[in-house]
Amino acid sequence: MKEFDVIIIGAGPAGSIAASNLVDEGWQVMLVDKNKSPGINKPCGGLLSRQALKDFNISGDLIQKEIKKETYFFPWGSKEKDVSNITVLRREFDRYLALRAMEKGVLFLAETKAIDVKIEYPGKVIVKIIRKKEKEPEQINSKIVIFADGVRSQAQKCNIGFKKTNKNSAFAIFYEIEAKDNKIKHCEIYFDNKIYSWGYAWMFPKRNLLNVGVGCITTELNRKKDIKAKLDSFIKDRLTHLKINESPILRKKGGYIPLYLAKNATNDSSIAIGDAGGYVHSLFCAGIDTAMYSALAAAEIVNECLTYNKYDMRYLNKVRLILKKQNYYGFIKKQNMITTIFQPITNIDQDIFPRLINIMIFGENVTYYKKILSLLSTKYLENNLY
Repeated sequence: MKEFDVIIIGAGPAGSIAASNLVDEGWQVMLVDKNKSPGINKPCGGLLSRQALKDFNISGDLIQKEIKKETYFFPWGSKEKDVSNITVLRREFDRYLALRAMEKGVLFLAETKAIDVKIEYPGKVIVKIIRKKEKEPEQINSKIVIFADGVRSQAQKCNIGFKKTNKNSAFAIFYEIEAKDNKIKHCEIYFDNKIYSWGYAWMFPKRNLLNVGVGCITTELNRKKDIKAKLDSFIKDRLTHLKINESPILRKKGGYIPLYLAKNATNDSSIAIGDAGGYVHSLFCAGIDTAMYSALAAAEIVNECLTYNKYDMRYLNKVRLILKKQNYYGFIKKQNMITTIFQPITNIDQDIFPRLINIMIFGENVTYYKKILSLLSTKYLENNLY
């Protein structure tokens, strides 16, 4: 039976960043991913901040487009915001991070599923994996397991991680549409209750593609094929100015997105990061940056655990203390609060979601919402959300 200090399940940005940081500290790390290549099946717009690119020392060659403006289309009109973002192709971005981890000494196994995880006791984890071309599974021992395997994570076998329900998740689909040598350097985000009351449509440019998608809270999703009709209609009716109606659709993907932080992200010898831990901006459904920062915090604590041979939940839960120092963590919690308060009353005001987005981004049109938003600083709400 092979033994490692850490096994990481899922080779997205979170998993690969955690793996790289831990192998830098001298630990033996195994990284497994069920796909042939990381990110190949990930439903994502591929938008992240330039700051994250700098913080994680990521090659500028991965940049598809420099995004300096975002245009928001509200039911009452449009507004522009200056930003400092970039777009990437997830299949290139994730592969780059995984290869970088391998070059540092991480053992990476593609097309490998973790089919069972068992915590024998703090400091001993047994992970059962099976490779695509092998008939029999094999068991791997480790001291800690890190779950970075998305919404449908194996973390639930350790009683941690994001647990998907219709009320706490979103569903989105996107098309990659051919747009060779396009000159578009801005993103477009559309809020319209004719699309969805608690959701939006988007257009993110790449070098030779446009990533165009639609997403909504799962409770608003009647059938998955309905969201495809919404996307087709959006492209036909709202993106005529881009002249892409006749352009080939090169790729179609869809998937679920967590809207809340996991109630429990740690247990003995186990920790959930990225989507598996619910580290996503719930109002914007953006999670690449937050996944990587959650991995950074997790790697710091796991390194301490391994150094001092402390693997119990109380010690691993110190990751929360690190995360709370990060601005993005507080912002995620605030969005969780907003979603909890306002989403149930969309049947009263179908424009409530775009109004909230307008407040969050531009600080305008604050009417009676301002009074409710002011409640977000109360201890009551803080104590009743994760």
